[in-house]
Amino acid sequence: MMRQFASACVVGGIAVACGAMAVALAPDLSLPQAAPMLAVWCVVPLIWGLWAALAPAGWIPERLPQWGGILGVVAGILAAFVVNMPWRVLGVELPAAVRLLLGLAMGVFYYALWMLVRKVYAALGGPASASSSATMPSSRAA
Repeated sequence: MMRQFASACVVGGIAVACGAMAVALAPDLSLPQAAPMLAVWCVVPLIWGLWAALAPAGWIPERLPQWGGILGVVAGILAAFVVNMPWRVLGVELPAAVRLLLGLAMGVFYYALWMLVRKVYAALGGPASASSSATMPSSRAA
């Protein structure tokens, strides 16, 4: 479970840093304007780590991208509808259909990022797949 948590936190932290740099370099977006979004991003690595730790054991590591995609859809819909980030950051009220599409797009984006989580998990020593770990001999045998 700790490897899941750590791998998701690593990728989440890198994603937040890249997003913050993109916001800082955006010509039409001031930092005070982006403050609500940046404040929410501060907790993203923790949320990702906890979400990864809660992943069903049968989904590790093969289905981590799907698990992350579920989180992306939930986060996207919360950001678009509950927090209304488009209005808070850009001052634009988007139609509900557009906000729903943004939420679904965030799920696809998270799916891609969580493919990296799966790779980091494997690099940290997690089994490459459940089937390969079942066929590998035990290192304690001797």
